[in-house]
Amino acid sequence: AVTTDGSEATRSAGAVFAADGRQAWLLVAHAAGWTTRLERERGFRDAAKEAGATLTVLEGGNDSPTAESVVSAWIADGGSADAILCTNEPLLYGTMQALREAGIGIPEETAVIGFDDFDWAALMTPPISVIEQPRERLGMRAAELMLDQLKAKPGEAAWPQGAPREALAARLIRRRSCGYRE
Repeated sequence: AVTTDGSEATRSAGAVFAADGRQAWLLVAHAAGWTTRLERERGFRDAAKEAGATLTVLEGGNDSPTAESVVSAWIADGGSADAILCTNEPLLYGTMQALREAGIGIPEETAVIGFDDFDWAALMTPPISVIEQPRERLGMRAAELMLDQLKAKPGEAAWPQGAPREALAARLIRRRSCGYRE
């Protein structure tokens, strides 16, 4: 398996929030059973602890309507955050819908960062900060590992002793949704 280092990626988002003095954090996350969720949540929890920030975690399913519903209900119950991280693009979309409906300004009232870059992130108002996964490199490295295994004979170093696993670094792209002035 070749994945993104989700823990380090979300730590970097937390570092941005901490540097801006944001202390009430919200994580809108996909289903708890997914391995990517666990790593992303762990890194963000660690960053919140290091920053002395409070952290609320909402499970937003894995689709925009669920995320919008969950975040809207949380806001209606008095929930507030000055920093929000969404663990994928559908959750980001639903969260932003909920914030817009509640009249919460981005980044004035809450900073927002999404996981996964998308073509129109820079075109939104405000432009959305994202954690960009190295998609092309992920695919290339997975193919390299698979080819090494196919070429190897039993007992050789490339022969699988278990599933090989690598985590590649992601890149935080700061835009105005987290208060950054380009």
